[in-house]
Amino acid sequence: MPRRSVVAVGLAVAMLMACRRPEDAKTDPVSDSMAAPASATSQVFMDSVLEEKPELLRGPTLRYPAWLAEAGIEGRVIVQLILDTLGRAEPTSLNVIQTPNAGFDQPAMNYVLRARFRPGLIHGRPVRVLLNLPIDFNLTREQP
Repeated sequence: MPRRSVVAVGLAVAMLMACRRPEDAKTDPVSDSMAAPASATSQVFMDSVLEEKPELLRGPTLRYPAWLAEAGIEGRVIVQLILDTLGRAEPTSLNVIQTPNAGFDQPAMNYVLRARFRPGLIHGRPVRVLLNLPIDFNLTREQP
């Protein structure tokens, strides 16, 4: 299945689950599986349902493309990814969803792949999380 279809299906399931009434969750077997993330390692959760959200622990130096720096181009790249239970981006999940210039895309994805995060938690256990991560490319200018 194409990557976008998987993400779309995951988002649709998350939106349906968010729209349920609390009394539906007591008798619905789908909700019961949502309450036991340890047994369903393939599930992907939205960061809005986590008890503890992922947190960046460390990241590599962001490489600014020289030709974009010389042109004075700055901006923010939004990379969508699935963060695994170990706090690493799943390489096949990376998708640039917003960019000011395509020249920023590969350096942003390289940054995300090398970054390490504290994983998101539900019921005290790490789970896979769908994230939209902003990566800012800013030129530092000396003030007169």
